[in-house]
Amino acid sequence: MGSPVFRVLCLGLFAAAPSMATPDLCEPGPEIERAIAEAVASVAQDAPYEERMAPLRELRDRFAGDLFVHLRYQDAIFEHGIEGHLKEMLEEYLQLQIQHDGDPFYLYLAGRAFEGRGTKRAIATMEQVLAIDPGFAPAHRTLAGIYGSKAFADPRKERAERRKFAAACPNSAIGRRPTPPPPRSTFFARLQETKLTPAQEEAIPAGVDRALAQDEWRALRIRLFDWYGVEYQRQVLHDLQAEYWQAWRVLVRHYRRTGQQAQADKLLAEMEERLLRLQRSRKASTFPLAARTVLGLYAEAKQSQSLRAALARLRKSLDEHPDAKRSAELDRVQAAFVARL
Repeated sequence: MGSPVFRVLCLGLFAAAPSMATPDLCEPGPEIERAIAEAVASVAQDAPYEERMAPLRELRDRFAGDLFVHLRYQDAIFEHGIEGHLKEMLEEYLQLQIQHDGDPFYLYLAGRAFEGRGTKRAIATMEQVLAIDPGFAPAHRTLAGIYGSKAFADPRKERAERRKFAAACPNSAIGRRPTPPPPRSTFFARLQETKLTPAQEEAIPAGVDRALAQDEWRALRIRLFDWYGVEYQRQVLHDLQAEYWQAWRVLVRHYRRTGQQAQADKLLAEMEERLLRLQRSRKASTFPLAARTVLGLYAEAKQSQSLRAALARLRKSLDEHPDAKRSAELDRVQAAFVARL
């Protein structure tokens, strides 16, 4: 048993050593919750990516062993990063996993970095984590979220993972996966419902730019993640392409109303060139809409000569690049303008 002096020294050493107890893996403690909130609030909502990430990187350096700091850092990259940022994060966490081989904490973080990008690998990694530590609650939480998503739905497995997580963390919730994508702009819908004041008329070009930028970003977010099915991604891309034509129509009308006829004619000519290229693309799904938009703008301005010339160019292009589907689409579009020719 050793001498009394030796036993006292040992007890003193154990009392002075830092606690090796497992940190709470259900919810962040008050200090961490406060620190995360302060880091997020320290930058503006529209701040550039690097400016937005700087306080979260500093926080992660300061609390390198805290799960929830890492999760907020990852989530910020998922929410605001582009392809390069997401790849960089993945490489970073794979390196941390290598440096801490066999540690379920870093294996979990590396697996979570695949969530939504390579979700099948994320599932496999969570299973590895649980093989090492069956009670590792965050892995159950992540799996429950994945199995509850539309793309990877498995109700039986979701229920099992929810039960295991609830047993470990009875007061915690499982978030929706995936989080909703950015909302679509309401600019064009609002424009149709509004009688424009002179100031609103003047603001139209800037409003069009902002609306397109918002919806381009939304489409990019959806394209980056495997949470969203292929058909849904195609529909989002189609909607965005259709919105371009709506935006150009809004601008042509704006230029006409404000006496900028040269600008209107120039943009409409560019639209007609795009329409001809679209006609030759067998994959393009917006040709009928684009044709109605261009021909409709000529018709609105009673430019019957330009309308006939545009139709003639489209017919000539079809003769040079035969396409039965496009020909039938053009026939239907032309029928709507016969009275205006």
